[in-house]
Amino acid sequence: MTSYDIEIASSERHLVRIRDFHIRPNAVTFLLGESGIGKTLIAKALYGLLDRSGLTVSINDMEYSAYVASPEVNTLQRNGFFVFQEPSSHFHPLLTIGEQIREASLQETADEREIAEHLWNGASIESLLNIYPKPFRPSGGEKQRFLLVMAFKKIKTFLRHADAKDALFIFDEPTGSLDNFYRDRFLNFLFACYRQKSFTALIITHDYSMITEIHRRHSDLVPKIDFTEMSNENGQQILTSFAPKTYTHWLSGQKVLSKASNEAPELLRLASGINIFGRRLSFHRSPDDPDEVPLILRAGEWVYLKAPSGVGKTTIAKIIAGLMPAQSIDLQFERKPAPAISMRSEWKKIWGRTLTMVFQHADEALNQQANVADALKGLPPSLNQENVWQHIQTMYGADIEKKFLKQKIAHLSGGQKQRLNLLRALLLNAKIVLLDEPLNGLDFQSLSTVIERLRQKSEAGTGLVVISHNEEIFDALIPKENIYFLKSV
Repeated sequence: MTSYDIEIASSERHLVRIRDFHIRPNAVTFLLGESGIGKTLIAKALYGLLDRSGLTVSINDMEYSAYVASPEVNTLQRNGFFVFQEPSSHFHPLLTIGEQIREASLQETADEREIAEHLWNGASIESLLNIYPKPFRPSGGEKQRFLLVMAFKKIKTFLRHADAKDALFIFDEPTGSLDNFYRDRFLNFLFACYRQKSFTALIITHDYSMITEIHRRHSDLVPKIDFTEMSNENGQQILTSFAPKTYTHWLSGQKVLSKASNEAPELLRLASGINIFGRRLSFHRSPDDPDEVPLILRAGEWVYLKAPSGVGKTTIAKIIAGLMPAQSIDLQFERKPAPAISMRSEWKKIWGRTLTMVFQHADEALNQQANVADALKGLPPSLNQENVWQHIQTMYGADIEKKFLKQKIAHLSGGQKQRLNLLRALLLNAKIVLLDEPLNGLDFQSLSTVIERLRQKSEAGTGLVVISHNEEIFDALIPKENIYFLKSV
């Protein structure tokens, strides 16, 4: 077992303080836990990639500069690879995609075609290789897969060299922009390589449903796979083993929600065929169904909008919320036409009353300079301070202290921000809640709490529109007739 004591501090506070962070050699370690508590910082520090500007860093009581210069780290970097959480940060805008996946030690090899065909399910990537990366093209999912191509080329090189023994492959949210189909292809290729020759890999993820896929298709490798979860206790990170049965038993205990009666009030109707940015977005009952249907939400029910990354799910949510104009749209709230997006005074009557939205990234909705108490101002008058505090305890745990209300939002972890984002939206008591990736950045305990809160809201008559890559969870909750598939042409 390789174990590390790691400390990372800025001039203001400790960012990471962890004892016995361990990675089992020649095993695959999955690191779970809420976002923003230091998992990426730890991974970058171990790999020698941490930007030390303004930071004090030590690993096993060694100054970071000495650690980075050590033969151990040089060997890990030479043989291994680091897949960044945000693929765009890896790609240079002045070099084509093809140039970047073939530079230096990643020169074109016979492996490249095999890897690309697997990650693209046989589709050609030739048209993408001459593109200079931009924020919108290739798509987030395509950038993610190109980064995985680079990682797998290094793995294949490692497999070919019998004398290469020390390597560390770190994947930071490698499937964050992929749907389950492509996520599973990533896992299949990773474990196919591992079966040829074991190597050390660290996979940082919030996707607990990987557990099910691994036990379903790769059960022979379970003894070589460690599931761990990181938490933050009193300003110090704690690493514990995560029992897969904790998740699988919880999932099997989830009951499918009842579909609302046709007599239940219709809260939302969005006709298929939305024209925006030169694209036409349409709703279907299955991915292969050519027939179009309207998206309908009734009081007390959930609907689930599915599509691969980049098709336009978030665009649909922002159109419904009046935050993005469409060239052609037929949208109704409670059987009344939605106002034109230019009629801001009319939309102000809708926001927070008829509908509210939980954004994919909590930072989009929260003022980073405010504190938690400020973020919870403007709630319905029926909620007094004691009521609000009880809701905070439900979302954050009964042992949360009142000083949490004074905490600056910028200093919250990503998971804490997401729960605040959700809590504020749910306390507004709007008739419709748009949930764009509501489980983003949550650990398992928070995830299960959020699902229970959403159940309670729907039972009280709120309609929920869900957009999420957590297909396994929402497929288990939402009736098939309430699932819509979005297509773009």
